[in-house]
Amino acid sequence: MWLNYQGNFLNLRDMKRVQTILVFPVLLFLSGCVDGQNTRDMQTAKQFKVSSMNFYGRTNDVLLWYGVENMMSESPLSGFKDFKTLFGALTSEPSDPTSPVDWDKNYRAKWIVMNRNLYLYDIEIIDGAEKYPNKRKMLEKLTHQTFQQELHILPEYPDGVLFASWFSDTLYLKRFPAPGELYCDPIYRCETFKMFIFKEGRLVRDDIALSTSHFVDSLEIENNSMKYRKNKFPGNRFGYEWLDPCTIHLTENLEEDQFLMDSFFSETSDEVMWNDTAFMCGESPLSVFENYKKIYPNMPFIEIEASLPQFHEKNYIAKWVIDNDRLYLYDIDFVGREDTYSDIFLQFKHNAPYDREYPIRLKAVENLTGKKFGQTTGLQKETIFADWYNGTMYLKRFPNKGERFGNCEYKCEPFYKIHFENGKIVSKEKTNYMIFKRNIE
Repeated sequence: MWLNYQGNFLNLRDMKRVQTILVFPVLLFLSGCVDGQNTRDMQTAKQFKVSSMNFYGRTNDVLLWYGVENMMSESPLSGFKDFKTLFGALTSEPSDPTSPVDWDKNYRAKWIVMNRNLYLYDIEIIDGAEKYPNKRKMLEKLTHQTFQQELHILPEYPDGVLFASWFSDTLYLKRFPAPGELYCDPIYRCETFKMFIFKEGRLVRDDIALSTSHFVDSLEIENNSMKYRKNKFPGNRFGYEWLDPCTIHLTENLEEDQFLMDSFFSETSDEVMWNDTAFMCGESPLSVFENYKKIYPNMPFIEIEASLPQFHEKNYIAKWVIDNDRLYLYDIDFVGREDTYSDIFLQFKHNAPYDREYPIRLKAVENLTGKKFGQTTGLQKETIFADWYNGTMYLKRFPNKGERFGNCEYKCEPFYKIHFENGKIVSKEKTNYMIFKRNIE
């Protein structure tokens, strides 16, 4: 079973509960044959649906919203046959190679939403504009609509606007980078974008978007190997990844069972103290041991409210500390141990397993690791040195009081990538990306 959290991907086949919704950054699944009722001009009946946590646009059109120009996921003209060749073929793409937008035609349609109506107010032809002096007439013929000259929405366009009464669909919008910003800047990349739903040219809903969604023709996939890549997923299902231009260089050397995420996610309830700061960690150092999730069979599995990108995979929290570049386990706690109830009988029932297991909690993890807790120089607590741990650990600090993970500044803040050998740090760096392994059985 696969579930969705914004910006993340996780195998949940053995999960006994659902605590959050997970989203793989970019997945493209076969949706089957599309019937002739679809308004888009289909080259073939076989369509694939692509969804991405990041903004991805399949048109060079722009939409003006409260004075700010936005990139668009689709052109409202895409339902008309031959809309791409209306002003000739596109011979070059004057775009930044890191842009998340495709140039789909030899002109840019400019749109505006005013009084919740969608209007076309201008056409900018890329090559050979002198060949089309009557471009507005050509648009009227294409859309079967006329420009309303009495509507002077923008003073610099006195010839009026064309109401997009034919358009009933969803658009995703994201502002263009400001001067000095780049498409691949981490803060800009994870900035939220908008979802607009139109019915007959009227904006009926606008909201914050969590992902974008497109239908992609199989011919386009076959002809764009630099944009889409086939991947294998559990259950013998096949899909495609859209290769984000900002991260494609990071995915070139990934193994078949690896995927890249451009935000932090934790697969464990464990916590790490480092330099007097508490961190979430990408995986538990205990995960190398078989059945590490089942060492407390008599303890309940408590559901946790999903306010952080942290998946509680077991019924206990292993607590770690990094001291002098060494990783130590210093305690075990149980989720919900300090919960209180107004009913005295419920409280007694709740407390019973904790009262029984908490005093002897360290024995189970000692049996798992084959090591005993002991005094460590420089630490005011007994610990186990995690000399078995070899691998990469990602650490992101817990939010401070008043911070939320969804806040752009915190969510986009770089986190740590630390490589351990025999429990000792051999390298560390700050990053905005994680590499996970997925089960492809």
